Amino acid sequence: MKYKFLLLSVFSLFILFCLVTIKIKENANASVERIKNDSFLLNCLYENLNKQFKSNNSFIKNETSLVDISGNTIYLRDIVGKMKFVIRFRGTQCRSCVNVFNQYTERLKKIISDLGADLVIILLDSENITDLQIVTEKMNCEVYGIPVGNLSLELENKNHIIPFYLFTLSNFLMIQDCFIPVDNLDDLLDVYIESIERKYLILDDKSF
Repeated sequence: MKYKFLLLSVFSLFILFCLVTIKIKENANASVERIKNDSFLLNCLYENLNKQFKSNNSFIKNETSLVDISGNTIYLRDIVGKMKFVIRFRGTQCRSCVNVFNQYTERLKKIISDLGADLVIILLDSENITDLQIVTEKMNCEVYGIPVGNLSLELENKNHIIPFYLFTLSNFLMIQDCFIPVDNLDDLLDVYIESIERKYLILDDKSF
C-alpha cells in the first residue's frame, strides 16, 4: 500500500511538472489539487499512464490491414507516408462511448484543422461502410476501419475500457505520444494537444 501511494504521489508531481512546463500555469495548481484529492481519479490516471507507457515505442505489424470508406482493404503501411496523428475510436457499439467521443468532437476537429487533414487519420473499430462515411463527413479527414485487437499495442487490449485514445505513428509504424483523455481533466488534453502541435512545428512562431 505504501509503495502504491508513493507511486501515485510521484505521478501527481509528474502531472504538475507537465502542466507547468507547457505553461498552463493558471490551471496547474488547481488541476493537481483536484487529482490529489480524488483517489479514484488519481488511480485512473495512474492506470492510464501505465497503458500509455506500455504502448509507446511499440510497432504495429507491417501486414496490418484496414478497410476504407469504399470497402477496399488496404495496408496501414501504405497510407503512412510521413508521421501521422492518429485518433483511435474503439466504441461504435457502446452508446456511452459514443457520447464521450461526441463531447470531444469539436476539439478534435480543431486539432485536425490545425495540423492539416492530410496528417491525421481516424481508425474506427467498425468496418461498416456507413459508419466510416458518417465519421469521414463529420470529422473531415481520412477514416479507416479496423476491429479492436487488430492493432498490436497494449491499448488495444479488449479488457481495457477506453472509448478512444490518441497517438502519433511514424512511417516505420512506430507508436509514440499515446494519450487517453480523462473526463473532468481537460487541462491535460490541452497540454497534450499543445505538445503535439509543437511536435508538428506549427507553434514555433509563437511566444510562450
